[in-house]
Amino acid sequence: MLSKISLVLNAVLLILIINLYVRDCNESEEAEGLEQVVEGDNTDTSLRIAYINTDTLDAKYLYSLEIVETLKDEMDKKQRRLERKATKSQQEFDMLQQQARTMTPSQLQQAQQRAMQLEQEIQVLQQEMATEFAEQQNDLQIKLINKLDVFLTKYNENAGYDFIMKKHSGSELLIANKNNDVTNEVLELLNNEYLGKDNKKDTIK
Repeated sequence: MLSKISLVLNAVLLILIINLYVRDCNESEEAEGLEQVVEGDNTDTSLRIAYINTDTLDAKYLYSLEIVETLKDEMDKKQRRLERKATKSQQEFDMLQQQARTMTPSQLQQAQQRAMQLEQEIQVLQQEMATEFAEQQNDLQIKLINKLDVFLTKYNENAGYDFIMKKHSGSELLIANKNNDVTNEVLELLNNEYLGKDNKKDTIK
């Protein structure tokens, strides 16, 4: 889930890091300094960089998994609701077909209009449920991002990194020094925080 966040942000952040690093280097060291930043070499004590593999967070962060399960349950509920509506509409449509032979022209016209209405009602319900689901998915994703922002801000008070970047499949960060990988540490702290809550009623709404 975290992987859907715009890749443009990573590109912009990487450019800012490179500009900051190059500014402090003289011309003879510029090429070497750029290579170190791009590769994630954090030997320069004036600039501390870490990264988190968000694919791992998606797969193992308990709160993220809870969101996935919540959305799955919501999708199942909407699917069952749509199936009930479709079954009821089909039964009414079948009844209209059976009665069509004995209907007057006026009644037949009304039956045809009703059949079209039943079809439209299904389409409207599908659209409404799709919109509701997309809004809920977006709300939960924003809630997750905000939760991570708060956590990482607190985490970095002690860690003292200048930048914490994200790495995932398809991201702009292609190569990074594994010594700068804080994924497991952050994941463990996140899950400990999640499991340590006394009241989980407000975790997913």
